[in-house]
Amino acid sequence: MNTETDCAFIAVSEFKQTCGFCGCTFRVELESRKSYKDTCQYCCPECRHVCIIKTTRPPRVTLLSERTDGRTELYPDA
Repeated sequence: MNTETDCAFIAVSEFKQTCGFCGCTFRVELESRKSYKDTCQYCCPECRHVCIIKTTRPPRVTLLSERTDGRTELYPDA
């Protein structure tokens, strides 16, 4: 989660994602659509699996439902 700019964050696009490792679902909100030449990383809020997206600023990630795999460990590369 991008805590430094939460108060000024204005989402212009969002999507829901299901983590392929742990099965949790989360919302990813993007603030800007102007340039997709830069890439930013964001993590699954449950297992910390890293995802990459082309956007100008780091996205905001919000957990919608907890992991479904019955495990408690983090993603191996986290």
